[in-house]
Amino acid sequence: MGINIIKYFLLLAVLLVNQSTDDHSGSMSAGNSTDSWPQFRGPDGQGHAPDAKLALSWSEEEHVSWKFTDPGKGWSSPVVDHGRIWMTTACDSGHSLRAVCLDLKSGKLMNEVEVFHVDTLNAQNSMNSYASPSPLIADGKLYVHFGTYGTACLASGTGTIIWKRSDLKLNHEVGPGSSPVIWHDKLIIPCDGKDMQYVIALNTSTGKTAWKTERSFGGQSRPNPCWAFCTPLIVTIDSKEQAVIPGAAYVCAYDPADGKELWSVNYYGWSNVPRPLYAHGLVFVCTGFGNPSLMAIHPKRRGNIWSAEVAWKIEENVPTIPSPVLMGDRIYMISDNGTGSCIDAINGRKVWVKRLGGSFAASILSTGQGLYCFDSAGVTTVLGTGDEFKVLAKNRLNSGCMASAAVIGNALILRTKKYIYRIEN
Repeated sequence: MGINIIKYFLLLAVLLVNQSTDDHSGSMSAGNSTDSWPQFRGPDGQGHAPDAKLALSWSEEEHVSWKFTDPGKGWSSPVVDHGRIWMTTACDSGHSLRAVCLDLKSGKLMNEVEVFHVDTLNAQNSMNSYASPSPLIADGKLYVHFGTYGTACLASGTGTIIWKRSDLKLNHEVGPGSSPVIWHDKLIIPCDGKDMQYVIALNTSTGKTAWKTERSFGGQSRPNPCWAFCTPLIVTIDSKEQAVIPGAAYVCAYDPADGKELWSVNYYGWSNVPRPLYAHGLVFVCTGFGNPSLMAIHPKRRGNIWSAEVAWKIEENVPTIPSPVLMGDRIYMISDNGTGSCIDAINGRKVWVKRLGGSFAASILSTGQGLYCFDSAGVTTVLGTGDEFKVLAKNRLNSGCMASAAVIGNALILRTKKYIYRIEN
């Protein structure tokens, strides 16, 4: 017992040092400004909008500045930059894959571009769409990804297609889900299918392959099931930028410059969706279906050699679809079936566990006011932060959320199954 206590305090001391010295993000993920919302889960990729003063209450009639009808079906999250909202959608039962641009101020349609037309579609899960991966914006370019059906770069101001790739084929088993991420001049895409599993980086100017790394599964045999749908997170750990990409059976960190594996940790799980978190020198990963767990992983470097160990793990009420959020030293998460939890990020202790009800796919959003939790039936529950469970508001719209929200200034850009809204006081 005495040795375990000493080990715990030694680890805690290391984590506190890391917290004060580590960057929390790399490349386009830096910062928490809500002047733009360039990627899935915002500027830092972790669902933070700390300066936004969002509405606490709304309805179809209250605090809705405008409402736009989705021309198709898509679960991708909207991205916002320079007064334009971009999202992807699938029309004609999924055969027409499009990028749609709205005016941020008025909600009027500015552009609608068919990026790919697909003659033959693969089967997908009823909870998915053919436009689920979220787009991203960087340096005047919009990158859209439809999994096996194609990846493209468009001019974000005009919608003009700059390049397209439609040769990255794989069997998603239940439809596409992983969103790409930008690192400098590279678009990094996880490709974790039933038939093949790799990570690829495309040159952002040309779309040509910069590097491609087959998934190693941490030295284990290829698992079955082996598909996954995670979005990478670019972080800086011990002065080294790395792309953390969970997949089936393991999480791996890659050097974004060349795709070299830096460290990995094995687990049991697949079909995982939540984007990882990073803070306090720890990487937090949800392991997916099978026996969902939340793992806190401590990467370490000795010279050029990296290793990682599990600091703690919990296995109750862990989501397989919605991403958690971290504020200070508290992780807030909500399971797919509507159980919310607050976890101490340093030691994995449960602070509170409460039933919200409903089912959830959209990720939690944290703001200065609290935590916004969007269910798939149209109810948004706003929770207070801290060690006491507190419901600040419950708001209902006519359609529920599968996409995660965006924030711009003090406005909430909310995409439901049928509409996209601008909500603000």
